[in-house]
Amino acid sequence: MTTKDLINRIANKLQREPEDVKKLLDATVMCIGRASGELNDVCVPGFGNFETRLQPESVEQDDDGTRTLVPPQVITRFKYSALLTRRVRFHPTTRRS
Repeated sequence: MTTKDLINRIANKLQREPEDVKKLLDATVMCIGRASGELNDVCVPGFGNFETRLQPESVEQDDDGTRTLVPPQVITRFKYSALLTRRVRFHPTTRRS
């Protein structure tokens, strides 16, 4: 599913204009990104959690002995909620015979 498909499905379900849904989706992604950049976790009930941590700087060594300093990085991981997992697992189109 493309972003455009997702926006159109949400717009149809909510009976809203796709442009309004796109603005809402863009704002949601921006807020999650900003919160992650500030090292805050974001919990969306029924969907999942965006867990953020700071990976400290480290030194990596190549096979030839060259050492490289790797700067600290913000790592964000998405963890599905149990509800979303059940909805996907037991959806009629995903059942296996």
